[in-house]
Amino acid sequence: FSVFQLLGIAHLQRGAESRGDFSKAVEYFEKIREFLKTDAWPQEQRRQMAAEMYGMYACALAYKSLLEERDAQKAVSILREGLENRPDDIQLLFLLTKALKEAKKHDEAQEVLQQIIESKDVEMQASLMALNSLAEIRIKQKDFIQARDLLARANGLKADHIPTLLNFMYGDLEEGKYRGEQVLFRKAVERGQE
Repeated sequence: FSVFQLLGIAHLQRGAESRGDFSKAVEYFEKIREFLKTDAWPQEQRRQMAAEMYGMYACALAYKSLLEERDAQKAVSILREGLENRPDDIQLLFLLTKALKEAKKHDEAQEVLQQIIESKDVEMQASLMALNSLAEIRIKQKDFIQARDLLARANGLKADHIPTLLNFMYGDLEEGKYRGEQVLFRKAVERGQE
């Protein structure tokens, strides 16, 4: 492979991915991955290129595994490989939590969500999503106190955030408490109409 061939393959891969043809996107990515494993370029250049490319391509591979092949474990492996090169890639981290949940590895999914929550460079929206996702897992595990604490943190980031309000209500309903669910539901509906 020359640099120009590699760039051409990367362009074809992005085109296939944008069309939703994950099988073809993965085929192109496999060629790029094989090239990055060769000694054609110095190690440092290959490492930089891999870091830049793996985020997008790991997502394409994972989506293919999850959506087309229904293979959550394969998606987890692919995403972990991608995260070796891009450890702070929020998109990869969220997709990893989805794959871990699909693979019934809820404890590992919780660890990744906690990593997102504790990250200092994460945007508010990502924090809200991670707090709510972790709260949903805690609710399913009947850990209502921890779920409420997580949701209170989310509410502190953004008051009247609809998913947070709905998760408060969901937790109360799951716990058998019905205090305030009508008020929360009304707030959520009102905010959704704005």
